[in-house]
Amino acid sequence: MPKPISTIFKTAFLFAGTMLGAGFASGQELLYFFIAYGSMGIYGIVTAGIFFSLLGYRLLKISNQFETTDYTLFINKLCGKRFGFILNLLLGFFLFTILQLMLIAAGTICRDYFYLPFALGYTSLSLLILVLALFGVQGIMKVNLIATPFLALIILIICFSSLHYHEFSFSLFEHTVSLSNQPAPHWLLSCLLYASYNLSISLPLLVPLGAKIKCNQTRLLGSILGATLLMSLAICITFTILLHCPYILNAQIPMLDISCSQNLLHSFLYLIIFLSAIFTTSLSCLYGCASQLKKHTNLPYPLCLIFLLCISFFFINLEFSEIIQRIFPWFGYLALFIMIKLLLAKDGGRNEKNNSPY
Repeated sequence: MPKPISTIFKTAFLFAGTMLGAGFASGQELLYFFIAYGSMGIYGIVTAGIFFSLLGYRLLKISNQFETTDYTLFINKLCGKRFGFILNLLLGFFLFTILQLMLIAAGTICRDYFYLPFALGYTSLSLLILVLALFGVQGIMKVNLIATPFLALIILIICFSSLHYHEFSFSLFEHTVSLSNQPAPHWLLSCLLYASYNLSISLPLLVPLGAKIKCNQTRLLGSILGATLLMSLAICITFTILLHCPYILNAQIPMLDISCSQNLLHSFLYLIIFLSAIFTTSLSCLYGCASQLKKHTNLPYPLCLIFLLCISFFFINLEFSEIIQRIFPWFGYLALFIMIKLLLAKDGGRNEKNNSPY
């Protein structure tokens, strides 16, 4: 494969991998932000895909112009130093919340699916991400680049198996879902919240990625391809969950429950990719939190990693779905401000090198 084309696919996988986390793979995020609105949720996913393409491209381009790999400096330059300081603190809190969510998910799977102690899954993931986070952002990008294609492939296998067994029908577009709460009063606002908070929590990885890619065409096509991959997988998961309504609506990890109802191989495969999604998400969040803690306290980076993981043990009793429903929408509203500033940011700065992918 020619190098420019391979670079575009690499960029797309890295772009999608930063957002293809455990909340997405579980189906819980899609259930709450899209499926809760019935058939309009499908239109919401398509709209979110368009926003991912546009905002993702802008993010990669502006981070290259700012000439920084530090996402905290990126926010300061984008939003102003004073307000950027507040946003960085809130983003750090949200990254820590997602880190906690991933650790809880690992413990829950260990307890409910492997019938082992909750603390074993929680502690094992903590130690694993502690070791790998020491390799920094480049090591995390390599993990995402390897994990994303396999994660996408297994999601498609589970979804198409379910769609084949239940016989796909366009009546799914008319499906209504009854949930007790929704993240926003309208599906359009919900999809904006979803896109904005996902892009914001991906800043620790997307900013260094944008700074590395000097070719504008690579940034544009990589963003479009990555967003298309995310949108396609989201639609597949949405149809699969709709086929299993209403009994699946109260599941903590809907897609995992669906895969377990199919056969042993599918349940094993989905357990593996869900654990991979947990791993990649928690790793990037730990890196983002530790980087910011190091900057504000001047503590050594390894000590920041250990401190954050020790603090996380005080929040071990929270529920997976409860964190998504209570915390994510509020951060979505905050992240909308960052996305608006991104759209309004002026082009300029570093010269483009359209004849080179890097």
